[in-house]
Amino acid sequence: MLQTLDSMFASAMPVAPRTRTWLGIPAFVNAEVEAGGSRSSATKIKSAANGLLRAVGLTPENAPLDLDWFDRTFPVDGWDPASMSLEQATYADYRNRVRPVIERMTGAHLVKKALRARADDWAECAAYLKGLDAFSSLKAKRLVPITSTLTNAARLAGLRTVDIDDAKLVELHQEAKKGAKGSLMRASKLIAHLQATNSEILAWFPRPITPIEPEDLRRYEVPPQLRAEIEDFVEKASRKKYLRLKNTYEYVSEGTRINYRTTLHATIDALVATGRLRRDANGFASVLEDPEALDDLVTHMVARVEDGDITARHATSLMARLPVILDRNGIDATHLRGTIREVEELRYDAKKAGMPETAKKLCRKLIESRRYRNKFLLAHAAPRLVAQSILDGVGGRALTDEERRLVVSHGVVALFCAVESGGAPIRVENFLGALYGVGNAWVARKGRGFQFVIPAAKVKNKKEIRFEMQPSMHKWCETVGWYLDHIRPLLLPKDPNTGEILSCRWLVPMLSDPSRQCPYETFHGWFVRIMRELVGVPCLPHNYRHGKASLLYHRYPHRLANIAQQLGDEEKTVIEFYAWVHKQKAMAEGQLLVADLIET
Repeated sequence: MLQTLDSMFASAMPVAPRTRTWLGIPAFVNAEVEAGGSRSSATKIKSAANGLLRAVGLTPENAPLDLDWFDRTFPVDGWDPASMSLEQATYADYRNRVRPVIERMTGAHLVKKALRARADDWAECAAYLKGLDAFSSLKAKRLVPITSTLTNAARLAGLRTVDIDDAKLVELHQEAKKGAKGSLMRASKLIAHLQATNSEILAWFPRPITPIEPEDLRRYEVPPQLRAEIEDFVEKASRKKYLRLKNTYEYVSEGTRINYRTTLHATIDALVATGRLRRDANGFASVLEDPEALDDLVTHMVARVEDGDITARHATSLMARLPVILDRNGIDATHLRGTIREVEELRYDAKKAGMPETAKKLCRKLIESRRYRNKFLLAHAAPRLVAQSILDGVGGRALTDEERRLVVSHGVVALFCAVESGGAPIRVENFLGALYGVGNAWVARKGRGFQFVIPAAKVKNKKEIRFEMQPSMHKWCETVGWYLDHIRPLLLPKDPNTGEILSCRWLVPMLSDPSRQCPYETFHGWFVRIMRELVGVPCLPHNYRHGKASLLYHRYPHRLANIAQQLGDEEKTVIEFYAWVHKQKAMAEGQLLVADLIET
């Protein structure tokens, strides 16, 4: 049994002041109470420390008094419903109570305090930004990435505001802890926006800033000066064939283009790590023509798989795309293909491997917990409520940029969850690529409901998916109508002269450019954050499909044909991916039979 902090301090034995574990927390907060601190707060801190340790199966003497260890063991997004008995809000509350105590015990708070108290160009910049009318309605929260996260990181690194450029910002981002990385990414976007709209900000940030890449590309380090060449490679790789009569190219899907970009980011990261490419190099194309460099690249990828940095599935996908990218950019990929064929770790077969274990973990939780299952299937309600509350709160004035982003992100996630639960679990690329309001639209109003048609050419097994959504007590169909009436208009282009709303072919247009569909990485970031922080069901977009399919196959195995039809899969594919559900169920039932053999 794990001992609590209080029980371990029940004796009168004094605590050594030099203790470097959580054993010292009770004595420290008790001393703060004697110095005038809140007794109630001290009690809650000790309770929070006990709760965090129980959540990960540790005792106080095995928990070092170290902030880096704390952040690794209890990350901001570290709540795990499958292994932790406490709720997500409780985890966040415990974490927010204990971390400041460790800062005070280690003296880290004094460093922060000194940094915040500095009177320098960062303080001047913060004062200027807070005085701008554009931020008056957003309070100071939107400026925190610049005035707090970036400011503190730059001061620690000895950088002034005028020193910040793309390379310095990326370096700070790479060295930041996980919780600060997202904040620095938002800081880069905000500075870039200010530079484009307010010339006075150039007094502090004179060097052009490029927004830091989205989450799924940040696992790889890419020198900023190579980004233009990457985009040129992606453009050429995305051309499938030239249509002579139309005098244009036929392109791959937007999702495939994103995958090509990810592959190039991983490739450059590996070439730098192996010493084949200098970090300050102005180009990388010539290195991709070197057979020895490609061999080192493949070896590096295998090492990352063996070290657990990336999965075999991910590495296989990366290396499978690279020869295609090279070929379409005029680089012979024969040697690379031969090298890849020799490496077993790069021959991952998704069908043979079945569903990833992380997805199975979600599915087991959904099957076993009715409460968790209900939150998952009704996930559209929470983000819709948030978006509508913002719309109701603005009155007659226009939305600010930040309010518009929040409304749109929550509205799009609500739409996706409503379609997945109340319609059919279509693939994310089909959701983002759906057409609306044009000829051959994939989504159209039908009576009080909606009809969805995913063309056969866009489905993996080349069979059309067609379904209807009608009003119901669970409001899935109503959420689709709400999105079309209140959220999508916020994304539509307008005539700059008349203000009239122009046509747009996408069901979910891109936030900054409605002529394009919403990028996968943008939606992925919105979905993961909202599902984790608001709905309380940590989940990836594609795993939503796995979750619903597992629930259906668990409850209705005799309706296999119907389930396969809704998934747009063959029946054998459903069995391949979800047979484990019934194997697990059969094992549990077998154990009950053994128990019944015992005579009472």
